[in-house]
Amino acid sequence: MITRALAWLIRLVTLAILTAFVSLLMYLIVQGVHAFDPAMFTANGVLVAPLIGTVWLVVLSVLVALPIGVGAGIYLSVYARGRMREVLSFWFELHASIPSILIGLFGFALILALHRLLPAALPALWLAAVSIAILIVPYIIKATELGIAETPPESIRLAYALGATREQVLRTIQLPAARRHLLKGIILATARAAEDTAVIMLTGAVASYGIPHSLLEPFEALPFFIYTTVAAYGSAEELDGVFVAAFVLVGMAGVLVGVLLNEKLEVRN
Repeated sequence: MITRALAWLIRLVTLAILTAFVSLLMYLIVQGVHAFDPAMFTANGVLVAPLIGTVWLVVLSVLVALPIGVGAGIYLSVYARGRMREVLSFWFELHASIPSILIGLFGFALILALHRLLPAALPALWLAAVSIAILIVPYIIKATELGIAETPPESIRLAYALGATREQVLRTIQLPAARRHLLKGIILATARAAEDTAVIMLTGAVASYGIPHSLLEPFEALPFFIYTTVAAYGSAEELDGVFVAAFVLVGMAGVLVGVLLNEKLEVRN
């Protein structure tokens, strides 16, 4: 009796959470569509600089995190053994749970230290990208590790039986087998990089800065634009810009989810 009641309670809680999520999502979509104005994305539009800044931030942070994450995942799956593997696995899991505001404080402390050596060093796009890369690298590490771990063992044994080295097995069998998991990790990392506000507000995001012309300049981003505008909006038009920015972020997430679903369908077929 208690077990059945607990099961129903879990179902109700799950349904309530799902309903709240769908309701919020639909509200943002409806408000975003209603407020959408192409003029916001023209040369002088309020969302041009945040959109371009977000794209630059995501691309740079993923490019920084990808080789580090793949390398760490390979080492953890193929080369690490015993106590070293346990310590690294624990550290990477702990890293994934670090609040983003702490990563932002780390980036801020880093630029303060650099500023003492190089007075021209200030919060900028490159610092935000590096800090975001630190935030998202555990996703890529875990995806690489899982992909390599799920390589069919018979393929590995056959390769070794034919005289292949460990590096050849890794390059020709394990990494190709990990491609789909790695794609999932990159998509999750991209979504995480696009939505974070706490990190970038301490490392380079500046309201109404405009389009950056180098990595050494501050920048704008959609989540930071939403945060600063909601905190001090003075008209309905400004609030409309917030809903459109949220709609764009939801659209970007929808594209990433679509890529994941398409990948799953291809695997099933």
